Amino acid sequence: MNKDLPRKLDLLQEKLLELREERDKYNKAVKEHTAEKRKLKAKYRELLQKAMEMKRERDKYNEMARKAKKERQRIREEMLEALKKARKYREKYKESKLQLKASAKSLRGRIEKLEWSIQTNPMSPDQEKKLIDQLAKLQREYQKHRETNTIREKMLEAYIEVGKLKFQDDQCHKQVLTYAKLAQDHHEKMKKYFEHVDELRVKIEKINKEMQPFKEKADQIHRKVVKVKSEINKVKNTILEEKRKEKQKMLEEMEEVKKQKIKNALEKLSKKEKLSMDEFLLLVKEGYI
Repeated sequence: MNKDLPRKLDLLQEKLLELREERDKYNKAVKEHTAEKRKLKAKYRELLQKAMEMKRERDKYNEMARKAKKERQRIREEMLEALKKARKYREKYKESKLQLKASAKSLRGRIEKLEWSIQTNPMSPDQEKKLIDQLAKLQREYQKHRETNTIREKMLEAYIEVGKLKFQDDQCHKQVLTYAKLAQDHHEKMKKYFEHVDELRVKIEKINKEMQPFKEKADQIHRKVVKVKSEINKVKNTILEEKRKEKQKMLEEMEEVKKQKIKNALEKLSKKEKLSMDEFLLLVKEGYI
């Protein structure tokens, strides 16, 4: 067997050990960076989820504020119509009031007095007709008071409606301010979470950048490890093959020696010479005797 092969195998195994140690050193650095990155990514996902929650809450309150604004716009439009209606009744009330010549109380008293007089005092047909005409005139005046009061009641009802709508408008306005503030608060929280997310993203990118040379170096050394292992296997196979050949050669030589011994023993046997115990046993074993 080639005497250099065992030495070569030892050198290759020493080199393999060195390469594995160096590769493991870089792999350890990669694992440390990977563990740190895993922690940062978990925090990154957590903060990103919180940021998205704040965004959803912000959007929800913005939508509520939008609806409240829309509702307030509807109320204000309704309030303007009610105010127009109230002002219209107020003008009618003013006009109707200007047409009144006496108070309702005075008219009621005069009407009752005339009615009593017509019912209780004897009078001529002309006098009665005159009093009835006066009564009719007073009743028309009194009816104007009733119509004026009706207009006044409608005017007050319209102003009450305006007041109700104004209250609703104020409530809607408060809701808009409340929802807008809540939306702004959640927006600020969202911004802070996204700022932290960006900071973590930068850190993760930095770790990736730092880890890459270690990973490349580990991969490079691993390829050398694979190559050396392949060389070791080749040397081992060569050693095994040479040992096999040496063993085969030795067996062939032993077979030649045995054949020669058999030949010599057979010659002695044919000459009727005395065989040694080894020669006798050999011939028995091989079936010659």
